[in-house]
Amino acid sequence: MGVNQKISGLAAVMNAKIIGSGERSMVLAHGFGGDQSVWEKIIPVLSQSFEVLVFDWPFSGAIKDQTLCDPSKYNSFDAFSDDLISLMEELKFGPVVFVGHSMSGMIGCSASIKRPDLFTNLVLIAASPRWSRPGCRTNSATLITPGGPGAAAGPGAGAAAGAGAAGASNGEGDVWYELWGETES
Repeated sequence: MGVNQKISGLAAVMNAKIIGSGERSMVLAHGFGGDQSVWEKIIPVLSQSFEVLVFDWPFSGAIKDQTLCDPSKYNSFDAFSDDLISLMEELKFGPVVFVGHSMSGMIGCSASIKRPDLFTNLVLIAASPRWSRPGCRTNSATLITPGGPGAAAGPGAGAAAGAGAAGASNGEGDVWYELWGETES
């Protein structure tokens, strides 16, 4: 798999690579405990239709300088989403279809709220459906559009007991995802 451009700055620190030559752009973000190698089997296929950005998060064992993963900085999704946005801005990469596995799914959600102009679609793979805060109830359906997130309550939103998530696309760049959970006391 060939890399399309020379990388420097934050992109070099995060081992970023842009692969492919498609008209659309895609970011593949690995989950906690992984690195960009989790995508190596699907990149050859995706790179035929997309320009694909892969990288390693600071917590990844693939990052040479492990001092970059400062626990006082990376104690929330905000710091990670800021890094994602900075990386995309540095590379002038976007708007993108963002594919986030596990923790990266939540990071992508956070980044897309901050900078909706950088995202066309979110694909969340085994992402946490929510993170808890005392007294917080998660019970809604949300529509993520190229213009940014907007609330939309759908029939049955929050109807299931326990916690979970479901998502679908209408094929026009809009992605629905529904989150549900029990009321915390």
